[in-house]
Amino acid sequence: MEINNVDIKQTSFFTRLQMIDMGANPKSNWVDFSNLFMLLTGQPIHFFDADKVDGDIIIRNATDGEEFIDLFETNHTLKSTDIVIADKTKILALAGVVGGLNSGVSDTTKNILVEIANFDPVKVRKTGTRLSLRTDAELRYEKNINPWWSLYCLILFLDELKYYGKDLGNYELGGIAHYINPAITDSRYKTVSIDLDRIEKSIFGKQQNGFQNTAREILAGLGFGVNNDSVVCPIWRSPDDLNIMEDITEEIVRIYGYENVTNTPLLSDTNHIPYSPEIALQRKLEEILIETLHADQTETYPRVSEKLLNQFGKNTENMYSLINPVNPETPYLRDSLVYNLLGYVAKNSKFFDSFRIFDIGKVWEKSNTANPTGTYASQFINEQMMLGIFVYQKDISTWEQDPILEAKNIIKTIFNKLEVQTTINYIPTQNPSIHPKKQATISINGNDFGFVGSLHPMILKEHKIPETAGAVYISLSFNAILSLLAQQTDVKHHYETLQDQIVWRDLCFVIDNNQTFDAVLNSVKEIKDIKDLEVFDVYEGANLGEGKKSVSIKIKIVGDGNLTTEAINAIMDKAIKAAEKVGGKLR
Repeated sequence: MEINNVDIKQTSFFTRLQMIDMGANPKSNWVDFSNLFMLLTGQPIHFFDADKVDGDIIIRNATDGEEFIDLFETNHTLKSTDIVIADKTKILALAGVVGGLNSGVSDTTKNILVEIANFDPVKVRKTGTRLSLRTDAELRYEKNINPWWSLYCLILFLDELKYYGKDLGNYELGGIAHYINPAITDSRYKTVSIDLDRIEKSIFGKQQNGFQNTAREILAGLGFGVNNDSVVCPIWRSPDDLNIMEDITEEIVRIYGYENVTNTPLLSDTNHIPYSPEIALQRKLEEILIETLHADQTETYPRVSEKLLNQFGKNTENMYSLINPVNPETPYLRDSLVYNLLGYVAKNSKFFDSFRIFDIGKVWEKSNTANPTGTYASQFINEQMMLGIFVYQKDISTWEQDPILEAKNIIKTIFNKLEVQTTINYIPTQNPSIHPKKQATISINGNDFGFVGSLHPMILKEHKIPETAGAVYISLSFNAILSLLAQQTDVKHHYETLQDQIVWRDLCFVIDNNQTFDAVLNSVKEIKDIKDLEVFDVYEGANLGEGKKSVSIKIKIVGDGNLTTEAINAIMDKAIKAAEKVGGKLR
């Protein structure tokens, strides 16, 4: 529609006050009128300066890489999925989202082109979200405005022009042009079947005197056409808004007043449904970490920023990214819980000298075995449940305070509480974001179960955590743990009694500096008569010889009360020989 010879000026005081009451900012009379019309009807409209339009109005898809500057002077790079309103030479507006800088109404505008349109709600939302343009128009179009209502709004527009005539001043109406997509097949009026008896029972649980007449009055007041067993929805309601009888029930009760409905208890029989293996494991791990290990549970977001991924040396091409992320700054799906847990470590390190936090959640890893043509996301995305734990210690001036030792004890406790009878091995890794001497893959029976490592001081510095502190991350795979638990046979519990003969003995072994202590510890632990062992000292010094280090362990021998000194010594000899087989030497 064309409106010619307009006069751009300030609106009256009362119209400006009306706009402020409705949450809008007054600008000029015609711009204010377009905003008021949208607020009153729910139908966005847009005014173009007709003298800035070169030729015909064209509705088309943008081309990939096409540039557009919006009325907020922000430059956007468009995609072919974006709908634009253009003329022969330029883009005038991003359809359903925002107008352009060089086509809007200004103080010198004399002739106006009015756009009253209806656009695909999905495309509008994707465009607005991708470009971070959550405008008033976009918020309404994404709710799917009824196309017939948009057409009817042309009549309302002409009527509102008369109502706000004093603000708008003199003007001349020009021609009207329109286009209706022939693919639109929605009926003008939508009918929903209802049963007022059932509605009455669902609200009150019984018959309520006079309620059905009240319900009809409420629906009529909301613009519904009420028949005996159906209602005709008002044209201004979205086609997706009202579909079933429960939607109509909600319309009635929100006007009737929830406070006028007496609460009634829900009485029904319930059956016990056991946890699935995944949920049972999650509950057990939560119990172990909270009650036994005194860790605090957190919940982190599954999305990660490119900046954080770069800090950990991740290649974003190997990460799943969201085409239409909620926050454009975090478009990637995490492949580890470490990223956002580290943010919690950074915050808590300002208030606490030591703490343990954990999270249980999903991670997504790109897999060559996934089916890219699958129907469901789980068929083409490698989705796994993981347990992530952070152990933080501000002061690690002595080796006993190093949280890497605490982390290994946490891993041992978790598997003991899960009643897993196996040996845990630690295989050194080379991850540049982790301390070079404090990182390893957690391996059981030759299978990877997770990872443990102390964050590199440079990573700590990036997050304003003291570089001298220790922040150790533990990651455990749910799938691996569930597979191991499925293979477990019945666990035989042994409880120490007063009749048990418990003997502790100390041993110290020297190994090469490039070796880990795990081989020595595991070989000693496998001896049948040794029930447990503890590391109480590690040492490196000149008196051991160049390239050497030592570990001191306390071994626990349990007997039935008949252990003699010779028998104990024999067990000690077995431990020494076992350690020597893997490179250890008695100190």
